[in-house]
Amino acid sequence: MPSSSAAKARSKVVYVPDAIIRIEGGYPTPEDVDIKPNGTVQFVNMDETNWRVRLFTREHDHHADVDLFLPARSSVTVIAPANGECRYEVLDASQIASSRKNGGGAIPTGVTSVSNATAKKAGGGGGGTIRIGP
Repeated sequence: MPSSSAAKARSKVVYVPDAIIRIEGGYPTPEDVDIKPNGTVQFVNMDETNWRVRLFTREHDHHADVDLFLPARSSVTVIAPANGECRYEVLDASQIASSRKNGGGAIPTGVTSVSNATAKKAGGGGGGTIRIGP
């Protein structure tokens, strides 16, 4: 017996992130958020521009090996660990690795510290902090 669309709708789990950071004009709002351990943060791109969200290690001076690609008018959600803090920057994503025609390799970033001035020079609007804890 086929299930009705009403039954299918009831069986879906509604996902609600613990915090939402909207990016408009390359600037995040709010810049800083607090979430619970193992919580989620959703980055929502309100622009017609693709952005790169760069997450930083706890030392705040070296970025993680992977940036998040945030397509225009889209969103991406990250899951936080049990505790800690994570700085992030919003950067231009007009030149991403997949646009290379000669294969892979290292992509020099030229960014070694977190600051709004650095992000603005790179075509973004700044960044903030995701604080994780009780």
